[in-house]
Amino acid sequence: MVTPLASRTNRGRLMDKRRLIMLLTILVPLALLPASPGTGKRIVQFTIGITLPGAGDEHVAPWQPTIEYLEQQFGSARFNLRPLKPAEIRPALEADELHFLICDPITTAILENEESISLIATCSTQILNRLESRTAGAVFCAAERDDIHKLTDLAGKRLAITSLSDLPAWLSVKRELVALGCEPDIDLRELHIIQDEAKLVDAVLEGRVDVGVMRSGILEHLASTSSLTLLDVSVLPPPAGSSEAVSFAHSTAIYPGWAFLKTDRISTDSAERLAETLIDMPIPETEMQGTFRLGWAIPASYRAVHDCLRELELPPYANLTDFDLVGLIIGQLPFLGSLLLMTAMSFRFLAKVRSLRSKIRDGEQLVLKADKERERMVATAKQLSDTAMNASQANTEFSERIGHELLTPMNGVVGTSSLLLKSGLNDEQQELAELINASAQSLLTKVNNIMDYSNLESNDLVLNIAEFDLDGLIEEMIDAETLKAHGKNLEIAGLAPNNIPRMLKGDKDRVKQILLNLIDNSLQFTEQGEVGIRVEAEEGEGGQVRLRFLIQDTGSGIEQSLQDSLHAFLKKPGAPDPSSCEHSGLGLLISKQLAELMNAELDFTSIADEGTTFSLTCEFEVVGAPETEEEGTLREELQGKRVLVIDNSEIIRDVMREHLQLLGCKPFTAANGEEAEELMVRAVEAEKPIEIAILAKDMKEQSGIDLAEQFKQNFKLETTVLLLCIRKGERIDGLTLKQAGFVTEINKPPKADHVLERLMEALGYLGDESSLRARSMAIKDMDTDIASRFRILLAEDDVINQKVIAHVLQSRGFHIDIVPNGQVAVEAQKAVPFDLILMDIQMPVMDGIEATGEIRQLEEESGGQVPIIALTAAGKEDMHEKCLSAGMVDYIAKPIQPDHLITAIAKQLNITDKSISDAGTEVDETTEVDTVAEEDAELAEEDLLPV
Repeated sequence: MVTPLASRTNRGRLMDKRRLIMLLTILVPLALLPASPGTGKRIVQFTIGITLPGAGDEHVAPWQPTIEYLEQQFGSARFNLRPLKPAEIRPALEADELHFLICDPITTAILENEESISLIATCSTQILNRLESRTAGAVFCAAERDDIHKLTDLAGKRLAITSLSDLPAWLSVKRELVALGCEPDIDLRELHIIQDEAKLVDAVLEGRVDVGVMRSGILEHLASTSSLTLLDVSVLPPPAGSSEAVSFAHSTAIYPGWAFLKTDRISTDSAERLAETLIDMPIPETEMQGTFRLGWAIPASYRAVHDCLRELELPPYANLTDFDLVGLIIGQLPFLGSLLLMTAMSFRFLAKVRSLRSKIRDGEQLVLKADKERERMVATAKQLSDTAMNASQANTEFSERIGHELLTPMNGVVGTSSLLLKSGLNDEQQELAELINASAQSLLTKVNNIMDYSNLESNDLVLNIAEFDLDGLIEEMIDAETLKAHGKNLEIAGLAPNNIPRMLKGDKDRVKQILLNLIDNSLQFTEQGEVGIRVEAEEGEGGQVRLRFLIQDTGSGIEQSLQDSLHAFLKKPGAPDPSSCEHSGLGLLISKQLAELMNAELDFTSIADEGTTFSLTCEFEVVGAPETEEEGTLREELQGKRVLVIDNSEIIRDVMREHLQLLGCKPFTAANGEEAEELMVRAVEAEKPIEIAILAKDMKEQSGIDLAEQFKQNFKLETTVLLLCIRKGERIDGLTLKQAGFVTEINKPPKADHVLERLMEALGYLGDESSLRARSMAIKDMDTDIASRFRILLAEDDVINQKVIAHVLQSRGFHIDIVPNGQVAVEAQKAVPFDLILMDIQMPVMDGIEATGEIRQLEEESGGQVPIIALTAAGKEDMHEKCLSAGMVDYIAKPIQPDHLITAIAKQLNITDKSISDAGTEVDETTEVDTVAEEDAELAEEDLLPV
């Protein structure tokens, strides 16, 4: 059934109501087309095929009012009419050249069955004051004929039609006759064409032809004008199984009138939106009335539109007085669905509440079991409350307690993973241990953010100024973020040019915390490419250097609409209003306030589809850092070596170039295999061939392994030593590596010491006494021999921390004794004097501060003083001062990094790097003078290769 075009007599009165209900009943109205050019958006072109026998301009004109109306409704769209002959329809559909079709009835019926098209609307025709959008054909004869009762009786008869192209009048009859086994072109006796319908009826009644065929509506129209008496004719019955009726008795199948169709390029929602627009189209004054086309009707399947018509009581739903229970239920389905959804959500919420209550009861049981600990904490809290000056101080003390409870187990995780990484694991175990360590470092950053936010709120956060190594800072950040970056198939590396001072003085931990937050942000919004950390230096005064840390990514950039608000957020001094940083997150909020505390500047630039660069600019004090003799000796063996780095990543190429220059090599870089091969061939022709080439395994155009095979086929490059650059944790079978022509692999992100070791191995230096590996083992052995002379006492109540610290010290050869609290530590020091004591601050029975005070009193009587190093999770500067005032000599914050712990112990026991080097095996540092002189002379020559 097809819904006829709604009457427009009461449209003006109900227009506002109809539009309102239309919005409510259609849940997600899909905008068919984008905005007009005035809004800055593009014009969309749509092609509408017009299928008519002539397919010329005279057939296109009647449809022009519809096209103009649609373009008026959708200002950003242009509808182009394309006349099509019947044979041109399918090629146009197969070529995907059409968006819509306006088809004659028979073509519509064929395409709906055989092509991916759907009916949007049909053109309505006025017949006997009724609007009809479907049509059928009537096959009739004179009433007195008793030999014609069904279609198969037409064989051997004389038949008259109005036109060969008329749908029900001939084409539909022909199709049905063929289906019944009758070939009209063969079995009919005669076929006449009589253009005038009244003359055709006269021919049938006078017996000049046996049967006539025309549209059923036209036959009824002739009867209404007295041109025909229906009792004089007999209409053949409709096809078997046909239950649909039209305006008059019919013999053929029912077909849609002139149809507006969509191809599969247009969505169903868009078609429904177009249908709503078409039924609202005013009746044209001339063209469409001249062709008896009086607007559009819509298919019954567009339920939302019918619901709207029913609500407005417009035809065909006008004057509905009977109660329709089914219709009522269908109309309330959205409400019932919402009610069921809310009920389900309520049950789910109640289930969550019950689950939370169960967990609360379990927690209460745990609290009861730990009553003694609770009483101790309540007493401590009461003491803090009594001495607190205001609510801010109480909040700070609570944060310290929470920080201690969180960072104490974190110390076990970080320490254990660090030990695992140095315990000679296989490749898979090493990768898993690195994953644990990276996750722990990420969690540690978030815990620090939360604690710092609390301290910043109470203005209780101070800086911890100390010496640190710039390279160590960059490596720690890269190590913490490498797995996360490689998990998203991104490159990550850090670069500080060699001319920047390495040993600095400042709050390293705060700088690291800010930069890690910025790196996490870049990794989150970058889907391909790289994230790079670069450092730039500006001149400072009085031993100061001003560094700018740049976090650069190749992400999609920040939307322009957000950039202004983000700039305002970063530039506004003081604690920001929470509503002003809704897009920044806690990490950036903490970073901004920490930067202000350090008198640093935080800024960013962003370009759409190119990436974002965040910058942190702050000043540091420069500390002297002389180059070690070991490093100088190792670099001499690589002086002047020509090394080529081939990698798509710009940051990887830049970092490798800096490392190679620091080692004394002459670096060259190429972004792909084509550039690399051209450079290497030019070098051979200049009699300065590339000696070592480092090829990235994964490159866009060509993998490093394939590129190595290409190099091997070029006899000019056969002397070049090849290294394969792979991501850390990636495993390459040794046999596969050798067969591909590589002598070894090198990890990225690249580190200077790893690059040095792999280059030495590539040149055949590993294995003798001067190799890096042999030297490091000699240093390790001598370190163990020296450490075995000392005995250390550890006072720590957490069992996991006991095991971690004991493992770190025992692996370096120290003797260690462990006690669970400060009171036992005092008794142990009385019994066996120790060379050094590691003292936790917060312990049961007697804390570290009190225990240190008693030990210092004993020493006043006995003489001497043992070094006591504090271990605590409290990060406040006043805690550091409190430890030093109690008699402690140093301070190590949890979670404890093994290297930091060993460094602090070595400092107190006078086990320095110099003493270890002096005690170690002598290293042969002799150099062939003539060879060095030749290399210096070669370096002095004009270099013919581009860097």
